[in-house]
Amino acid sequence: MRKKILNKTKKFLAVLLITIMMSSVTVYGSTKATTPMKGWRYAKKTASYQVNSTSKKYDYTEAQIKNVGVKYDSKKIFITGKAKGCKYVTGKYNGKEKTVKVESNKFKLVFDYTKAKDIKISGLNSKKERISRNKKVNVEKYVTEKPIYDKIKRTGKGIKYGVKTVANSTLSFKYKGKLIKKCVIDSSYTNITIKDSILKGKSGYFTVTQKENGKKISKKMKFPILKEGEVSEISY
Repeated sequence: MRKKILNKTKKFLAVLLITIMMSSVTVYGSTKATTPMKGWRYAKKTASYQVNSTSKKYDYTEAQIKNVGVKYDSKKIFITGKAKGCKYVTGKYNGKEKTVKVESNKFKLVFDYTKAKDIKISGLNSKKERISRNKKVNVEKYVTEKPIYDKIKRTGKGIKYGVKTVANSTLSFKYKGKLIKKCVIDSSYTNITIKDSILKGKSGYFTVTQKENGKKISKKMKFPILKEGEVSEISY
């Protein structure tokens, strides 16, 4: 009787052991089955990275914008220069963009002058993709400094302005758009006198501008027309 029970117990333990072993194999097999999926997932990332790494990059030393020059007239800015390895050149100024074709490695951009803001210039390929480094043109350095007064005195003979000026420039006084006086300046500070005969019937202010040789005219400034006996001094 005891032998039968012992034999049954041995058989049960053998079956249990086989079951446990089969479960281990199943779990192991499940792990192996998911491994290729993980491998595929990482392989996809690698492939994406390789595609990105082979995207076209331009050698900015091959395409260059150089020898840039700036000129002005009363209303426009003219930008010229050389464009090495470029089919087109584009310029951005005060929210506006213009693109011109490069001919014999040279280009010319023309903008309506509005204010002293920088101009950004780039070289483009035949598909009008940027292939050069941006070239920044500082417009402000091509504009004459504005005239600033620090003393005004009016007498019976006229009105005298003490003005901070720029050498080699021309100072212009206008009243309601009409030219009243024009002076050639040769120093950094100038006393300007406007005769009483010219002042008759005028009040408010003069509009004054300064134009340095080779630069664009300055911003308009208002110079007050004082009454006789009045004096004004400003400290900067």
